[in-house]
Amino acid sequence: MIHSVYNHFLLSPVLSTIVLYVTLPVIIIGVFYRSERGTREWLGAQLDVDAELLEMIHTGRIGETRVGRYFQAIREQFPPEMVVDMVCYLRLHVELAVSAKGLLMMREAGFQPKAPPGTEERLRELDHLERTIGTTGRLALKPFLHASNKDLWQLHMLK
Repeated sequence: MIHSVYNHFLLSPVLSTIVLYVTLPVIIIGVFYRSERGTREWLGAQLDVDAELLEMIHTGRIGETRVGRYFQAIREQFPPEMVVDMVCYLRLHVELAVSAKGLLMMREAGFQPKAPPGTEERLRELDHLERTIGTTGRLALKPFLHASNKDLWQLHMLK
């Protein structure tokens, strides 16, 4: 749009160039800050949700939550071994997501962190569990997994 307005010669070429040099940096900075704010909000909100879910899984209180009730309901649809693999997949996926978000926050603060030890093995285990539970299992877990492009990118960043 900016390029089109510039090429319509609404102002003199010199004045158009001056307006372009003044407004374009302001627009770019505004877009950058909006993107940064969106990323911070996404990281903060998802990190809180993931940390809470992870705490419930580790303390064994997951049965008291909607996630636990959901797993109780799907026990009738899947074999018990697959339900266990699905819980492990969810736990591992959330752990890796929290780890990735922590790395991103550290990078934003100016540090150059490395992935925690054992990350490669956990990613391989996640891939194995993903194949084990199959497409149907992943679809059943979809309400609890963050699978947007940003979320998939953060897991890929760990690799």
